[in-house]
Amino acid sequence: MAWMCNKCQVEVEEVDDIQIFFKDLSLPEATGFRCPNCGVEYIDRDFVIDQLASAEQMLEGK
Repeated sequence: MAWMCNKCQVEVEEVDDIQIFFKDLSLPEATGFRCPNCGVEYIDRDFVIDQLASAEQMLEGK
């Protein structure tokens, strides 16, 4: 099953260069999906759960 852009209704492309920022910090690039038409980016769910959540907790000092 292919992922589709909600806005353009076209198949999105899998990419590994999504820029992520947290407050004033630039974080390592993320994996996810990008619409070839409008450029909207969707971050992969597993990346958010496995890597981004723990990085956010560390940066917040929790």
